[in-house]
Amino acid sequence: MSDKVCEHVAERLSPSHMHRSWYTGQMTARKSSTAGQAKKRPNRKLPTARATTSKAGAITWVVAPSPGLRYALFGSIEPETVRDRIEHRKVESKSAFDVFQRVLELTVEELARTIDASPRTLERRMKSGAKLDLSQGDRVYRLARIADLAAEMLGDVSIARQWLRTPSRYLSGETPLAMLSTEVGTQIVEQSLYAIGYGGLG
Repeated sequence: MSDKVCEHVAERLSPSHMHRSWYTGQMTARKSSTAGQAKKRPNRKLPTARATTSKAGAITWVVAPSPGLRYALFGSIEPETVRDRIEHRKVESKSAFDVFQRVLELTVEELARTIDASPRTLERRMKSGAKLDLSQGDRVYRLARIADLAAEMLGDVSIARQWLRTPSRYLSGETPLAMLSTEVGTQIVEQSLYAIGYGGLG
């Protein structure tokens, strides 16, 4: 891991660490529970990342109180709504890339690898206004879900963005982003995030 990510994770694992509120930006101390007492998961709220599209096609990123990337991409986090948009191919390749580029600073190559397409194919589909197919839509949702979880568990979007690209010993030297190409790899990344969030080392 990079020094910045290591320091952040180490801070979160210390007996008394600071948690930055999404809404006030204030630093509040969270002390570890006394010996013999069960630790409770912090009651955190996530910011809404909502994308609105102008008539010219430009995407404006709006932060409001509702979960992030999944809402921006699918307009909802309700499973049935997301499933309908994926199965009926309602998500444009270009819109998905714009959201990921803005929030996670993903390159065409990184997104193409994650959705199992060549960069050239992805660029061609974006230029033509093509929708994501069933498999690609599912992979995009997978990435968005893990990115939202990383932001929640690490407490900071910029730290989560860097963590996704940082090789981890927990992941056998792979980056979390690279692991998302399979469902099994995604489950391991998810376990890693919960380990961090609950006081382990991910």
